[in-house]
Amino acid sequence: AQPESDQSDLLGVLDDTPPAAENDAAAPETGSLEAALAAHEAEVDALIKDAARYASALKAWKKACHLGRLADRQKASDQAVRLATALPTLTGAAQWTFDAGAWLRSDAWRTEIADALRALGLKAIKDPSGALLCPPLPLVAEPERGRLRAGRQTFSMLRPTAVASEIRRVRERVAGARMQEFLEALYAATRYLRGTSDLRAAFREIYNVFSLTPGWKKENTELDFGQMVYALAGSGLQTTKDGKRFELQTPSGRVKSRDIFGVYGEDGRLHQYYAIRFF
Repeated sequence: AQPESDQSDLLGVLDDTPPAAENDAAAPETGSLEAALAAHEAEVDALIKDAARYASALKAWKKACHLGRLADRQKASDQAVRLATALPTLTGAAQWTFDAGAWLRSDAWRTEIADALRALGLKAIKDPSGALLCPPLPLVAEPERGRLRAGRQTFSMLRPTAVASEIRRVRERVAGARMQEFLEALYAATRYLRGTSDLRAAFREIYNVFSLTPGWKKENTELDFGQMVYALAGSGLQTTKDGKRFELQTPSGRVKSRDIFGVYGEDGRLHQYYAIRFF
């Protein structure tokens, strides 16, 4: 019998109420990062338009001086003074009170990015591990570094729509280009473990062999590895470069749960992998 797996969709609870301000300082904001950035971007757009009008008046003023058109000089200088007085102070506009750390520590980042991914027609699944899965890529938050990570790819950008676009690009690249290389690495590890007698090895054994390389395990979590196996299953590859066929095996019988690599697929179901056999 296959081991039981928790396929529940963990929906975190986000408190959108900002904390009370202290000493007249702006209180840290939480809630929707996409909405906060959209509002802030609109403020910057308004500043750019005001600055463009002010710069245009200054250029007209300079041209009038250069040509000696005194009437135009007066008109342009008056307009420049008027626009300068009306310009908002950058100190106020530059304030940013959104608490990105709290956002990354909550479930809000998964909810917002999942919505952005679905808007692009991509699957997005909340994994019990805390990751957001966009098969075959796991997206995880690193609040202490203020960033997100998908496999080896890190994102200093946090705006959900921008992350979703980048995830689509990375996903398309990973899904195709690295599968043959990954298959060859699995084959080499299996031969290292079994020689030439029985070319079958558990993925846990192979993962442990890969982890012998300094730094490899840090850059390739078990979730990353499982996603790559899932991607291999759907890649259409049939043989290694030297013609060895392979079979991905699911768990059966008395198998330890820690030796199973589970991945949520495009269909939203949990796919489990236990071993690979070459023949």
